[in-house]
Amino acid sequence: MPGSNGDFLKTFVYRLAECSCSEQRWAVMKETLGDLGASSVIAAKVQKSSGIIDWMQSSLPETVIFDYLSEGFMNHDLIARHAASKPRDLVWRPRDGWNAEGENDSAGFAGFVAESGFQSIVSSSISDSSGYSRYAITYCSEYSSNRVLSDEGKARILQSCKIFLPWLSWQGIKSAKDFTHANKRTLSPRERDVLCYLASGLQNGQISGALGISDTMVSKHIFHAREKLGAQTAAQAVAIAIREGQINL
Repeated sequence: MPGSNGDFLKTFVYRLAECSCSEQRWAVMKETLGDLGASSVIAAKVQKSSGIIDWMQSSLPETVIFDYLSEGFMNHDLIARHAASKPRDLVWRPRDGWNAEGENDSAGFAGFVAESGFQSIVSSSISDSSGYSRYAITYCSEYSSNRVLSDEGKARILQSCKIFLPWLSWQGIKSAKDFTHANKRTLSPRERDVLCYLASGLQNGQISGALGISDTMVSKHIFHAREKLGAQTAAQAVAIAIREGQINL
């Protein structure tokens, strides 16, 4: 771990001040937390009333982002909900499950984070000037908490997040690279399969036989596809998916 705590923080502040744009500051933030053991860094703007993410920028692997979107975890992100409703720092080991007060992990978000390879999570947030949203920085590490979350390590991670958060709330980031729009609607592979079969004229029973799943699961995939695409009917979901290029006939 580089230098004394005072030197570490001073270097980080100077590097941020020397940046000429938000993208450079984001790069400095990723590098700084990377030196502290971060495998990925996430910045997000979260609606205070609902915990729903308005936008997100991250260095997450593409496979993790795809699963995050296609399985609907953007709407069940317990870290974002914590930032929105409990303005306290979060230090969490995903393998322990989700034990935060008042939150139900019915969607299996903790399991998803653990399966993505992250063993240590640290998150800090700040309210925007309107009071309607919060900005959050989340540190994700594949290293165990014993390795990266010593008292000194945890303090440096949280101090770095708190130093960066005002820059984030002042100017945001949202460059093309690393940016994920909250309205992006990504179907899971199974949802695409089901809609493809529907587009080919098959009924639910025929689709269940073709895919080797139950009729109930077929209906569930259709329901989630409709929900993601904002469709009122299965036929409308098929039409939207074709138009968006998510399925091909």
